[in-house]
Amino acid sequence: MEAKQKRAAINGALAFIVLWMASLACSRSYEDNVDPTMIAPQDLSNVDLSWSYLEYLDLSNKNISGANFSHSHLDNANFANSNCRGAKFDQAVFLDANFSGVTLDKKWALIIDVLTSGGGANKNLVGYDFSNTYLVEYDFSGANLRGADFQNANLGGADFSKADLSYATLSNAELDDAKFSGADLSHADLTNTNIDSQQLKDAVLFCTKLPFAITYDEKPCNGG
Repeated sequence: MEAKQKRAAINGALAFIVLWMASLACSRSYEDNVDPTMIAPQDLSNVDLSWSYLEYLDLSNKNISGANFSHSHLDNANFANSNCRGAKFDQAVFLDANFSGVTLDKKWALIIDVLTSGGGANKNLVGYDFSNTYLVEYDFSGANLRGADFQNANLGGADFSKADLSYATLSNAELDDAKFSGADLSHADLTNTNIDSQQLKDAVLFCTKLPFAITYDEKPCNGG
């Protein structure tokens, strides 16, 4: 009996070690500040600069097409007049970055315009694709966000007070401390989010898909 217990304990310990090592292999951590000589070439197409600190670095007048800036800190970085077509900026932080004269794909051109112009308060942002973006504490109060896509976005502390989020998709978004007072969430999808009932107590909920309950009867919500 004692031998079986020892074997079970050893097997449990080995299983834990395997899972721990697997989690390390799948995780990413931030690199140290990038050496400026690494970004000195004019052609940086398809370079991987994800999970990097790039604050205050000069990336102007370069070919950065297809580069990967996902999860990077780009605060005060200078991208002026660069070709960023095809570049990835998923979950990147853009505070005070300079994107004047930059060539961007439509999705990121629209997003960066919003993020570098002081937020989206009272703006018409119908159908915008904000998926996989870092929008912590951004102001979208009073905005028209009908049908907008916020899947997998980090919206912690964002202000959606009195915004129109009808038919918007927020599934898998981070919504810690986000404000929805007076927001219209009719037909919106909030599945797999961490939102709680207190955040929604003053919001309009009709046919809204919630993470903790289904609040609609399918027949009237599907035109029945």
